[in-house]
Amino acid sequence: MKWLKQPYPFIFEGNNIQLKLSLMIFVFVSLFLYIFKPFNFETVILIEDWKAALIYGAIAGSVCLIVTKSFIAFAPNYTAEKNWTIGRQLFFLNFTLLSCTIMNFVISHLFKIHDFSGNTLFESVKQDLIYTYSIGFFPVLIVTLIGFYVRLKKNLAASEELNKRIESAPPKKVEQDVRLRIPSNAKSEDLEINLQDLIFVMADGNYVEFHLHSDGKTNRKIIRNTMRNVADHLDDFEFLFRSHRAYIVNLNYIQESSGNAQGYQLKMRNTDAVLPVSRAKLADFKDVIES
Repeated sequence: MKWLKQPYPFIFEGNNIQLKLSLMIFVFVSLFLYIFKPFNFETVILIEDWKAALIYGAIAGSVCLIVTKSFIAFAPNYTAEKNWTIGRQLFFLNFTLLSCTIMNFVISHLFKIHDFSGNTLFESVKQDLIYTYSIGFFPVLIVTLIGFYVRLKKNLAASEELNKRIESAPPKKVEQDVRLRIPSNAKSEDLEINLQDLIFVMADGNYVEFHLHSDGKTNRKIIRNTMRNVADHLDDFEFLFRSHRAYIVNLNYIQESSGNAQGYQLKMRNTDAVLPVSRAKLADFKDVIES
C-alpha cells in the first residue's frame, strides 16, 4: 500500500525524548491495568493487582527504551528520518509490542505473577499476545495515523504560505566574486569556491559535498571533513542557512518548498535535489525567509 511508504517523522531520537516516552508508557500501562482491569486481570494474577500493574508497566516502558536504543544503534540507516515511513513506524511499534509480550511472559513465569495453570506453553504465549495487542495495538495505530494526518495537513498549509514568501522575498545580498577556501582533512584536497556558485552543502559520512553552479553547469566537489568544521567557515554568511544537521542551503537558490508529515523539503534551482528542513530548524527557517 502506497500510504505505508509515506514519510513519517522519527520521533524517538534523543535520550530525553526516549526517557519521556518510556515514562509515559509506564504510567499509561500501569494505570490502565489497575483502573480498568481488562481480561479479568485481578483474577489471573497471583500477587496484589497494584503491584502487578506496576510491574507490567515497568516492563513495557523498559522494553520500549531498550528496543528504541537498539534500533538506533544497530540500524542507523534504517532509522534515519529521511528513510522513516508510516510502514517503518508501524513495524517498529509492532516489534516493540511483540518484545513486550515475550518479556511479560518470561517475567510472569519466573516470578510467578500470572496464573498459567492448565495452559500449554503455546496457549500461554498466545494468551499473552492477545492481552498485549488488545491493549496496545489500536492506540498505536490510531495515534500513528492521527499524527500523520495532523502533521501532513499542518505542513502542507505552512509550505503553501512559505512559497508565497519565497516568491516575493528579495534576493539575499551576496558580494560579487566572494571566494572562500574550505580546508580538507587531507590538505591536498583543500577546496576553493565562489560562494555565488554554491547551491548547497551536504554531509555524507566522513565527506562533505559542495554542489555548485557555474557557466551553466552544476557540478559536485567532495572533500574529507565534517559538516561541523565546514559550517564554522560558512556561519558568517547570511544567505547560507543550515536547514538540517546534514545540509546547508543557499537561500538564493531555493525555488519552492513542499510539505509532508516530517516537515518541509526545499526544491533548489539548477539541480534535481530536494533538501529537508529538520523539525528543529522549522521556526528558524520561517524567520530567515521572512527577514
